Amino acid sequence: AIWKMATQQPREAFEAQVSPLPDDVREPLLEFDSALREVEAQVEDLAGRNWAELTRGMPPLEAARLNVMCAYTLNALFYMYLKVQGVSTAEHPVKQEIERVRQYLKKVKGSSQQAANDRQSRLNVDAAKRFITHALSDPDAGSQGEAMTADKNSGEHGTKKRASPAASGVGSDEPSSRKKKKHKRATS
Repeated sequence: AIWKMATQQPREAFEAQVSPLPDDVREPLLEFDSALREVEAQVEDLAGRNWAELTRGMPPLEAARLNVMCAYTLNALFYMYLKVQGVSTAEHPVKQEIERVRQYLKKVKGSSQQAANDRQSRLNVDAAKRFITHALSDPDAGSQGEAMTADKNSGEHGTKKRASPAASGVGSDEPSSRKKKKHKRATS
């Protein structure tokens, strides 16, 4: 009766009805009225749609999430309605239904996380392949894998061949970065 009284009458009539109340009571009631009107409009919108058309074209996981969230929302609204009406909800079947829907929410959330992890794993595999391809490619010799094979044959396991100072454009009179570090340590 309160729900229908609040949402079926115009907003102005409700405001006039609660205007004699103190501000600390009136303001929360007006906010509640606005929220209730919004929820009612959304529920009416969903109830007026063909569910098959609403979920058509959705991925199965998204359709399941929508179904479970709507079931939870409707059961929670009904639970609140019972509470407002003063009905004891301790042994009411709606409490069991809410718990059942929560279990489905957990399942959908788990499936959603699993799907996200699977997508992330596929992306990581592709990214790893690109990193490896770039790391092993050597524009001069073809691939670093060939250079490492040549290093193994020459007895220098796992060492990269360094370009000569002349090839890198650095004069031979300048020390390499390693020599600079040693030089700094010795002078400190």
